Amino acid sequence: MFASKALLLVLVSGCGPSGPPDTAEADLEAAELPDDDEPIEPEEPRPRGDIQGFVLTSDGTPATNVRLTLCHFACRFADPDPATGAFLYDDVVVDRYALHVEELGDEQGLVPVLTMVDVLEDQVLELDRPFTIEAGPTGLLATGVSELQIGEGFFVTVDADALELPFGTEQPLVGGIRATEMPPQLPVDEALAAWLLEPFDATSSVPMSVRIANEWELAPGTTLRMHAASYADYDWISAGEVTVSEDGTELVGGALTVLSTLVLEGPS
Repeated sequence: MFASKALLLVLVSGCGPSGPPDTAEADLEAAELPDDDEPIEPEEPRPRGDIQGFVLTSDGTPATNVRLTLCHFACRFADPDPATGAFLYDDVVVDRYALHVEELGDEQGLVPVLTMVDVLEDQVLELDRPFTIEAGPTGLLATGVSELQIGEGFFVTVDADALELPFGTEQPLVGGIRATEMPPQLPVDEALAAWLLEPFDATSSVPMSVRIANEWELAPGTTLRMHAASYADYDWISAGEVTVSEDGTELVGGALTVLSTLVLEGPS
């Protein structure tokens, strides 16, 4: 049985007369007011669906002290059931959403996981695999243009001056982990690996390149695509391509513009 606690934040844009200030009063007086006896047409109901899934730790137990956030302009929050790790978003307007899970509190030892979900009319979207949330080491301070190692066999080159940090993040501590379990709802049929990068949702005006150890023994010259989850786009975006080096030891290339969930697509 799924349990959730949800809070809806509504973003309201300002509105006002469209004319210039000196004509606004005249425009208002000239506006045709509706007849009090005229019936008001009700709004057409918007199609809706549900989302359900699980949040677990790396050892397969229910995750606690974490929160899910579902966003498309406005956001809804949900806490997974501490006994099962299950969560449910019901009555969600049909659209594509960014869905991520992160740790509550000040410790922030767990690395956030971001994916994208498509809500369909009158359907329950059951995530194809659980969110697995894991702890990561403290990030490395990026200064100037520097190549930083994030876990075993993964290097990223960052221009610190080009980084735009998310609200509340004071230092460009770049880090993350390789996901031991693939995140849910990936944009590819086959993924070789995924990384969860931090500062979560930081962006870069200068694309970041990567080097990845060729543990899959891919042939020299093989080219693979990478995909990154983007909150700004509510979608997966291209993170460039990587190509196996001539000596076959590593994959080089890439064009990352956001630090979040990064997926290496398998060969076609």
